[in-house]
Amino acid sequence: MQRNVLKSMAPLFFICLCACLFAGCGSDGGDDGDGGGDGGNGGTEYKIGDLVGTWEIVHTKYTRRENGRVVDSGSADVSGEHNRFVFYSNGRFEFLEYDGGGIWHQDGRGTFYMRNGNVVFEGDDFEDASILSLSASRLVVKYKVTEEKGNVFIETEYTDTMERIDENSPKPGDEGSGAYTKSDLVGTWEIVHSQYVYKKDGSVIDAGSMDVSGEHNRFVFYSDGRFEFLEYDGDSRWHEDGKGTFYLRDGNFVFEGSYFHDARILSLSKTRLVARYTVVEKTAVIAGREYTDVECEMTETMERIN
Repeated sequence: MQRNVLKSMAPLFFICLCACLFAGCGSDGGDDGDGGGDGGNGGTEYKIGDLVGTWEIVHTKYTRRENGRVVDSGSADVSGEHNRFVFYSNGRFEFLEYDGGGIWHQDGRGTFYMRNGNVVFEGDDFEDASILSLSASRLVVKYKVTEEKGNVFIETEYTDTMERIDENSPKPGDEGSGAYTKSDLVGTWEIVHSQYVYKKDGSVIDAGSMDVSGEHNRFVFYSDGRFEFLEYDGDSRWHEDGKGTFYLRDGNFVFEGSYFHDARILSLSKTRLVARYTVVEKTAVIAGREYTDVECEMTETMERIN
């Protein structure tokens, strides 16, 4: 099994999973994880509070079928990947993919709410999702992902075991926690790592990541609600290469500016900031070819320098 497939689709899975769970989808009565489960929910009526917190995927089991015939199966310890699901008590959830160095970035999010005793989500990309077991410290889930390639119908069944790693307010996170203040962001932040995805008319034309700590480019956030991007010229000189404004709404940061689009905070601590935004370039040379009107989605890791 390729874990990157699971990671990219995991947020959608949880939408369907929770809809199925709280609407009364039953367990098949067993724990198909890595052992230690309690053998199904036994008719237990779960509450939102049972899932609130941070869950880390530690084991996966999979079976892949093509046109109904098993072509691959196996299991793996994935605790070293440190990918997480976070459920917030305010009705938000997110999937956090681990970047290394104690940094996660958000790779999906959504909302959930109660209706007639059931939790309601939207989305149906995953099928037959169910809870096999849920305790205070462990969650085991089963679900299917399907796709068609030409005349081949591919169905992959996953069973994931997760462990709770934080029973209190889950972090890291993005604006889902609703706990930021302006002073958390005000200051100068230097970009040390960058991930980029270039797209033309919605299709990816280039992607990658790099250590950019030697470039010394910075974002500066001011207490009056302004921010600017400073590009380094050398000899301890910078010039402004983009600017905008920011403010708080319901505890979340909102960014405005003609240069940066869809900007949001993925994680924020006293010393490190991870942000994602999109810029539109009128002309760009990518992989030796010139393009016009391309979008570049940037995920930047920054360190506070004052």
